[in-house]
Amino acid sequence: MSSTDHGSGTDIPELPLDPLLDKALRVSRAAGRRSVAVLTTDQARAQMPLPPDAPEDPRLLVEDSVLALESCGLPLRRYTLTGRSLGTVIYLHGGGWVLGSIAHADPTCRRLALDSSCDVLSVEYPLAPESPFPAALTATTELLINQIQRSDCPVVVMGESAGANLVLGALQSMGATERSSFAGAVLVTPLVDLGRRRPSHARHDDPLLLLSTPDLAWYVERYLPADADRADPRVSPLRGDLRHLPRTCVVIAGHDPLRDEASELAELLRAHDDETRVITAPTLGHAFLSMHAVVEAAAKVLDQITTTTRVFLESASPARQ
Repeated sequence: MSSTDHGSGTDIPELPLDPLLDKALRVSRAAGRRSVAVLTTDQARAQMPLPPDAPEDPRLLVEDSVLALESCGLPLRRYTLTGRSLGTVIYLHGGGWVLGSIAHADPTCRRLALDSSCDVLSVEYPLAPESPFPAALTATTELLINQIQRSDCPVVVMGESAGANLVLGALQSMGATERSSFAGAVLVTPLVDLGRRRPSHARHDDPLLLLSTPDLAWYVERYLPADADRADPRVSPLRGDLRHLPRTCVVIAGHDPLRDEASELAELLRAHDDETRVITAPTLGHAFLSMHAVVEAAAKVLDQITTTTRVFLESASPARQ
């Protein structure tokens, strides 16, 4: 069960964890998956399986490259539709600023490109602890400015979890004209406030899930320098300027420690723009997009995300033929 809301509330019904997701999580636990809170960085990365290689699809041209930015060389993977494209989605994966890659995001990006009828640019931003804050945010900001200045088609920017944090932080660092030039922003289970614990941190602190409260602390310890201010809007963009953003969709999972801050973000965005969209997934947990191939409820939410993305792109300007 999931829903797309264009109204005024973000109430999410309290429903049990989806049975297919519950089964998949228990299978991965039985196979040896452990909380990252008890692992080293290398161990956590090693236990994150890569998806199988996708078969060739004549509808997509997939190319890897490295973009030379002022701050770094940024690995990218571009998915170009061989037919009509509505525009481009820039996609930033999740993983707590520590885990994840363009390879891990590949199945989601392929589905996004085909179902949203758009090109996708997947971003491998610098990871902590090798590149702590603000390296990933700086690279993301430079990339978004580069792409919006060069693009002659609509651009939607999308991020999941820590990727959503970087998307929102980068948009806030731009001028009002630049940030509003994007056709839309999609923030999936966003991590947007490191400065305050909320009830959902305790209510959904379940070691079976892919994100627990100890896991969150583990990620933050690797991303932030010890003396960093967790209330800094560059770290906690919920506390930043939410005006003049592009049309935004916030995706909230019911069994997610980040549920409350995502709901609060949606309400604050609606105070500035009543076209803010909210997609709720009451039976799903954090990082559910990675399981869309085996969990039907996750696939249905991804369908809603691709539909919203199409709406943002279609309403911006004519498509590329």
